[in-house]
Parts: sequence; structure tokens; C-alpha cells
Amino acid sequence: MEPGRLSELPQQNNFPPSPQQTKLSPLPDPEQAVVGVLTKYVNFGKGWRPRLFVLRQGVLRYYKISGPTKVNVEMLLENLRKEGEVSMIGAQTLVLDSKRSHSFSGLSTPKQTPQAEMHLQVCSFAPSQSDNRKLYVNSGADVVLRLRAESKEDCTAWLDHLQRAKGSWADLSPVMSAAVNSTGQANSAARIASVDNSFLELLESVKRRLADRQASADIMALVEDVLVRQHQQYHDVMAAEAVKRQTLLQHIKSLENVKRELETRMVADNYNANDPALPSKASNASASEPSEASGSDAEVDVDARVVRPSAEADDSDDEVFYDCDPAAAAAAAAHSSSNRASHQDGQASGIQNRALYEEGQSGTQDRAMYQDGALHADQGSYGMQSGTAAGGMETMQHAQHDQADSNHAAPDAQRHAAEGQHGGLPSGPIRSSDGRLELPTPQWLARANAERPEHRRSSLPKPAQAEKSVSLWSIIKDVVGKDLTRVCLPVYFNEPLSALQRTAEDLEYSELADEASLYPKGSWERLIRVATFAVSGYSASAPHRTSKPFNPLLGETYEFICPEKGFRFIGEKVVHHPTIMAAYCEGRTWIFEGDGELRSKFWGRSIELQPVGVCKLTFHDGESFTWQKITTSINNLILGRLYVDHGGIMRIRSTEGGLVAKVRFKEAGLMSKDVHQIRGHVEQNGQKIDKLELHGTWDGHITADLPNGSHQQLWQKAPLPADPTRYQLTSWAMKLNEITPGLRENLAPTDCRLRPDQHATEVGQYDEANNEKLRLEQKQRAARKAADRGDPIKPLWFDVRPEVEMGTDVKFPYHGGYFEAREAHNFQGCRDIFGPGGTQP
Repeated sequence: MEPGRLSELPQQNNFPPSPQQTKLSPLPDPEQAVVGVLTKYVNFGKGWRPRLFVLRQGVLRYYKISGPTKVNVEMLLENLRKEGEVSMIGAQTLVLDSKRSHSFSGLSTPKQTPQAEMHLQVCSFAPSQSDNRKLYVNSGADVVLRLRAESKEDCTAWLDHLQRAKGSWADLSPVMSAAVNSTGQANSAARIASVDNSFLELLESVKRRLADRQASADIMALVEDVLVRQHQQYHDVMAAEAVKRQTLLQHIKSLENVKRELETRMVADNYNANDPALPSKASNASASEPSEASGSDAEVDVDARVVRPSAEADDSDDEVFYDCDPAAAAAAAAHSSSNRASHQDGQASGIQNRALYEEGQSGTQDRAMYQDGALHADQGSYGMQSGTAAGGMETMQHAQHDQADSNHAAPDAQRHAAEGQHGGLPSGPIRSSDGRLELPTPQWLARANAERPEHRRSSLPKPAQAEKSVSLWSIIKDVVGKDLTRVCLPVYFNEPLSALQRTAEDLEYSELADEASLYPKGSWERLIRVATFAVSGYSASAPHRTSKPFNPLLGETYEFICPEKGFRFIGEKVVHHPTIMAAYCEGRTWIFEGDGELRSKFWGRSIELQPVGVCKLTFHDGESFTWQKITTSINNLILGRLYVDHGGIMRIRSTEGGLVAKVRFKEAGLMSKDVHQIRGHVEQNGQKIDKLELHGTWDGHITADLPNGSHQQLWQKAPLPADPTRYQLTSWAMKLNEITPGLRENLAPTDCRLRPDQHATEVGQYDEANNEKLRLEQKQRAARKAADRGDPIKPLWFDVRPEVEMGTDVKFPYHGGYFEAREAHNFQGCRDIFGPGGTQP
């Protein structure tokens, strides 16, 4: 035998093949399959569509998860688990896995054929430089996949797995790769030659030393056989351990599934036992009967459903929402019907959380009153009506009992008190002598009611001059790829509002936060109302409200005291480059904080706005909710009508009970039938709460499907005014820049209502507005240069926490003092940023 021919050794020595060998591959973790849902860019018409990607044995494949050619997710995952470990990436993938037990009875079995596959030996990968959720996969055949993960962490995980897998398979020849793919292993010699380089080096070293000592060929062959035998024995032991490990993992997986089912049953049993308002099973069954409305186009939460295509669904739509069981289809059908008619009695009593401002009424109501879980509004400027869906609302005794815990303040509450923020957290709801639960009236609100304007405007002033026609393309063609916050545009592209005022627009439906404060700490009833409040802020960005707000000057502020709704707001631009704004709002029973940087990019046909920051809502009892804004895009800049769209998953996290709400904003393609859709669900400690879902549109309404099968409308957008102007402003937005009688002398000199270019734009003096805008920007540059030579410009009303990373917590908290300075009419320390004077830093 020739010494170098190791491939003949196993056959010559008749080593018996180990039965466990097929479970051990020459590659590290070769049996591990990486599975995840990534959104893939299809084309201009369809936009981004979800696909199920599977990385296994050096090959990346992807499958459709909707439409007639979708993959059978259940069968695919089961087959992968039989062959080895399966690693899941992303929340959508975990939900698909948890729902794989749903049957597909009555439907043709979906195919297992992938849409495409790419061999890592010839592929390359790269992350996006503009979006940390995107990555690119080059198949090596001039085909580039543009993919987007749910989060930055998921994108990084995919890139790591792809790089490791490519590194493992890069040195294999095509023949070797095919052999491993087909058999799960190679023969013993090929296995040794392909990966165990240290053993090969040792074997060659031994043979050289034997040759130096003139050893015969038989002795060299014997030594070689002994070494290979020992190596094979160790290999067999490792193979057996791998089989044992895989068996244990499968057993643990089955135990986890049993545990999840038991926990779900326990939650449902406890809910049924503790809720006296819960109707009987018979009423639940009647509440969940399907509506007569067509459900063919009904869509259910993408994060909570397995695909079940309807008869009308096809790949031309490739919908991302998943239907699963008849109850869910019935709920979606009932929701479709509710858009055309009121909810059926016994299913849910409607809740209208938006109360319209009644112009011209002089009656005032200082406190909104709640009784038996319903919000009663007396005649006055603002009111809300709330109905209790059957079994969907906890009794107010829970809220009364939970008030005993209000003295237990979270770390945020301690920070508020330490910074002198009006004595820490606000007071909680109070119980009146007749048993009604009422929202408190703080002292500042009582004083604000005394200054309350009799009327607020419902329209903008008539423009003094006609606008000039300006070509958008002639301006933006020179700013491709630039940060738009650094680009000076004429006021023709601006709306008469500041970005600080756009931040205050998020509080239009603050009644939702008021109502949420009446529910117990750590309850999902409170969470779904906070989630609705977070989504309702996007209703101001109507699809065709595409004008750009004024970029605030450094140090510019905005206050809005709204006694009608019971809150006061202060915002300030705290950093110039990058543009960062901070906000603080105090309600009757809650405090809202937030800061953010808006990163914008121009991509030729669209502008993408990516917020980086955090919003935080803290209640009187110390429970806090945090969320991050999603990506906004302005489309059709070159051809077609401009429109605004939002896309991504918003996660609203509670500091109590491991609760998190996940709300997905569906991005609309060119040919999409349903636009502005949102779908959401609630998880507790990582487990989805069964049958609790949110659905609707971000610019229309939101309805909750409750665990008992009933439905409850949580929010309805207020109608647009009779004349929304070309800016498409809401009635609420038109009030934000108004200077009511007696307000001017109370404003800080840095308030954006006093900004001359913005005011000139509002009254239609466009030539003056352009001149003033240029003057203010030059004044700001000079002030910044002067500050660079001396002390830097610091925020006046907000602190900075250097240890906090932007987007993880509030980095610029409010330190107090603004409203006190307002009452004293003493704004000493405010810089001159609007006046015609010098460049005071």
C-alpha cells in the first residue's frame, strides 16, 4: 500500500461503519439549520414581501409563506428537526413555529420547493450602510437579494451565521460538498482529510520519522492503521454523544411545548375565575360567530398566524397577514363589518376614545369621570365615552386595590423626584363619595382652566399672496444621498408648523393615556390602550400630508398647555447636528417623555425617515412603557402623487409583568389593495396571550379582539376639518401654532410661535418667509461659531445623560423649571434666536 493513500485504509482494515456516523458531519454543527423570516424586496410594484429563509449545509434557500405556492411551514420545520437542530431568528419565525400544529385540512398540501437557492461557496454578503436592519446577498450570478430583518440584532445574527457557514464550506470541492449534502457525511478518509488537519499533520510527521529510521512499508502501514483506528474510535464516541445531545434537545423541546400549553390554559382559567364580568361559554360562542360580511380579504396579525390562503388570495398580492382558525377569521370578518355598521349588542359596546372639541361652548369640566369601567363625559369642551366589552375590562376594584401600590415608585419615578419634577409622579385616580372613579385636578390644571381661551381656531388665515410654482426635481436632484436636515429648502415645501409642534401632535389622543391609567398596573388592558396611544400619533401624517415641518433652531422651544385635555407640554431642540429634540408632557395621572434624532435619506424616488430615540409613558403607580418610532417613507417624488407610508414593527414594553405589545405597520406596495393596515398582539414573558389582538389602520381606527371572543373599538380618528388646506392639517394641528389672547406675554422668547419665517408662511407672505428663513439660518451659524470660541450652547430646560445610549432610554430628561419661569414671567437665560439683533451665543 502506498503511504499517502489514506482513502483505502478503512476498506483494507474492514472497519465496521458506526451506526451513529450519519449524525456526525465533517463540518462544525452541519446538522444545524438556521431558519428565519426576512422581508425581501421583490419589485417596485410589490415592494417588500416576507420570505422564509433556511440556511443548511452551505446552501441558503427561501420559500414563500403566502399565496398558493407557499411552503408548508409545519412540514418543513418537522423535517428539519428530524435531521438536526434548528436555530430560529426573529419573532415572526418563533410565532410561525408556535403555530405549526394548525392543520391544513381541506386545502391542498403546499409545496416544499424553494423559490431559489444559493450556494455559499460562490455567495457574498454585506450589511447595508444606511439601515442596520438590511443586508445584501450576492448569489454570484449577478443576482443580489435585498433583505431586511426585524431588528438590528436579527440582521447581525443572520450575517454571523452566513459568514460562519461560508467559512466552513469554502474549502470543500464541489464533489465533496455534494457528497456531504447527499449523505450527511463523507467516508472516513475524506472526513479526516477535509477537516482534521492537525491529525493529518501528526500522521505525516510520524511517517516521516519512520522513514528516517528506515522502517519497512509494512511497519509504516501498521502504525498508520493503529492511529487511524484510534482516531475513528474517538470519532464514534463523539458521534454517539451528538446523537444523545440531539435526543435530549428534542425532549426538552417537547417539554417546552407542553409547558407553554399548560401556562396558556392556566392564564385562561384564572382569567375566567377572577373576572366576574365574564359571560358564559354560550355567550362567548355567540360573540364569536362569524359576521355575514365577506372575510376573503380579512387579514390577521402577521406575528401570530400561520398562513391559510383564502380562495381569492394569490401570489400577486403575496399578503403578509396570516389566517389560522375559524374564530380568528370570524373576528376579522366582524371587524370588516364594523366599518360599515355598528357592533352587535352582546359582542361589544363601542368605545369612542376621541372626543371632538366643541367650538363656542362656554361650559367647562375640570375632571373626566369614570364609573364601572366606563368613561362618562359631562357637557363641556371635551368628553369621552367608554363602553365595557363583555369580559374585556377588569373591574375598577382592581384599580382601587392597585392604587395602594402607587407609593412604590420605579427608578424613573425616583429620578423624577430627584430632579425636582413637580414632586415626582402625578397623583392617581380618586374615588368620589358616590363611588365614581375620577381623574384628579392638579393645581397647575386649575390655574390653566382660569386662563383657558374661549375659542380655538378651526382654520388657517387666508394666504396673503399666491404661491410660486417650484419644481421639486430641480431642487432635490442635487441632494441625492444627503441628510435632508442639512439642506435649506424654500418655504414652499414647508408647512406652517415646527418639528417640535409635530411632536406635540402625538398627544392629540391623550384620552387613551387617561383611560389606561384607570387599569391595574401590569395588566394587558392598560397595555393595549398605551399601544393604541402610540399608534394614534401617526394619524396626523395623513397619506398626502407631505410638506416638511420647519427644522427648529438650536434652543428653540414649544409649549402647549391644554386644559381641555388636561396636559401641558414643553419641547426643546437640544442638539443641532445631528438634530435632536427632547419633549416632556405632564398629564393628570401620567408623564410622557421622549427624545429623538431623525435620520433622513433621499433614494431618488423616495425619502426615508428613520427615527432614533425612545418614547416613555410613566403612570402614577410607577409603571412605565417605552417604545421606539418606526420608519416613515415619502414616496413618488418623481412620478405620481406623493404619499406617506409607515413600515416596521413597534414594540411597546412595560416595566411590569413581562408584558410587551408588538404592532406591525404593513407597508403598501404599488398595487396593494389594503393600505395603512396595522396588526398587533400582546406577549407576556415571551408567550403570546391567546386571542388578544389589535387590528385596524393607523390613520382611521383600531379595534381589539379580546380573549373572550368579543371586540372593542379602542380609537377612532377625528374627521378632517372642512378646509384642511393644501397642507392637509388636522383640526388639532391648526390649533398648535395659534396665539390666543393673553398667550403672547406668557411665552418664552424662544417659542416657535414667535418664529418670523414660520409665521409669515402661515399667513401666506412667502417672499418674506424665504428672506426670514435665510436670515435665521445665517444668524444661527454665527451664534454657533461664537459659541465654539467660548462656552458651548447647552439645553436650557433639559439635562443630558452621557451614559445613556440614544434609543435605549431617555437621554435628555426634563429637569424642571420652565412652567415655574412661565408663571413668574421670568425667562432670564433664554437666548435671542429670532430677533434682528447680534449673534448672542
